[in-house]
Amino acid sequence: MLANLCLLLVSCLVGISLCEASLRFFYPKYRHLAEAQFSRDARGFWSHQANSRGWMSHNDTLVPHARNYNNLALRQHRNFSEADLTAATNIAVFGDSFVENSGMDAPYSLTEPLDYLLNQSGQRFNVLNFGVGGYGTDHSFLRYEHFPYASKLDYVLYLYFFNDLDGIYGSGLFHLDDTGHLVGPGVIRSPRWISLVGRFHIPYLILDTAGRLSSFTEERATNKKPRTDPQLISETKKNSVEIFRQLIHRWKSLVETQGHTFSVVTDPGVPYPQLSSYLREEGVEVISLYDCFGDHDPAHLRHHWSESPYRFRNDNHWNEAGNHLAAVCLYRFLEEKAG
Repeated sequence: MLANLCLLLVSCLVGISLCEASLRFFYPKYRHLAEAQFSRDARGFWSHQANSRGWMSHNDTLVPHARNYNNLALRQHRNFSEADLTAATNIAVFGDSFVENSGMDAPYSLTEPLDYLLNQSGQRFNVLNFGVGGYGTDHSFLRYEHFPYASKLDYVLYLYFFNDLDGIYGSGLFHLDDTGHLVGPGVIRSPRWISLVGRFHIPYLILDTAGRLSSFTEERATNKKPRTDPQLISETKKNSVEIFRQLIHRWKSLVETQGHTFSVVTDPGVPYPQLSSYLREEGVEVISLYDCFGDHDPAHLRHHWSESPYRFRNDNHWNEAGNHLAAVCLYRFLEEKAG
C-alpha cells in the first residue's frame, strides 16, 4: 500500500514537472507573470518594481520582446525625472492589462503613439503608462494616491473595463462600513507560499483556463456577451458597485484639488449605459471608446474579439492597431480639452 502511494506521488510530481517544463519552453505566455518583480506593502497593494527587466512573447507571433519598467515603475521606453515632469503637460493613463498591454513591445502600446501625436503640436507632453495587469479600480486609485509626483499629473485618465468590479470584489482592499461609507485599505498579509507558487507557470495556466471557461459558459447561457454593465452585476458583488462609485468620487476630488482634470475612459467592447450615466451625474467626464471605435469602423462592434482587426487573435487585448486607434481617440479628446 505504501509503495503504491509513493509511486502515485512520484508519478504526479513527474507529470507536474513535465507540464511546467513544457510551458516554459514551448508556451512561454506566462513567463512575464512568473518572472515579474513586484513591490508590496502591508495593505496588499502591489506594483512593479522600478528599473526591473524581463522578457515577454508577442501574443500572436510569440516573438520575444523586452518588458522593462522605468525609474518610476512605469512601462515606458524612457525614464522621467522631476524636471521632465515639471517642464511638460503630463497625461497619466491608469488601468489594468489593457493599458499595460505587455503582449507587445512598449513602443506600440497605447501611451506611446498618443505621446507622439501630442508632441507634434509644438508643445511639450509626457504620456505616462500606469497600467498594471490585474488591477481593479481600487489598485489604480491607490497607484495615483501614492505616486510621488501626483501633483504634476495634469490630465488623469482612468480606463475602465468590465472586470474592474471583479478586481474590487476579489482584492478586499476597501469595504463599506455600517453606514455605507468607504473604509480601507486594511492590512492584508499574504502567506509566503503564494509568492513561491507565483514563480511557476502552471497556476497561471489554471487561472487563465478557468477565466476563459467562465466567460464561455456565461456567453452560452445568456446567448450574448458576458454581463458587464453595473446594473447586471450579481447580488454577491453589489457592494463593488458602491465601492467603485465612492472611489471614483474620491479620486476625482483629489485630482481636482490639484487643479487638474479627471476623466474615465470606457472599453470599446460595450456601451456601459448605466455606468456612463452615473459618472456624468457626478460630473465625471466620460470618454467612450465604444462610440469612437464605432465611428471609425462600425463593423468591428458586431465581431467576436477573435475576429476583430483591433485585438490579438489569441487574446482579448488590443493589438497594435487597437492601441493606435485608442490613442487617436484620446488624442481627439485631449486636442479639444487642451486646445
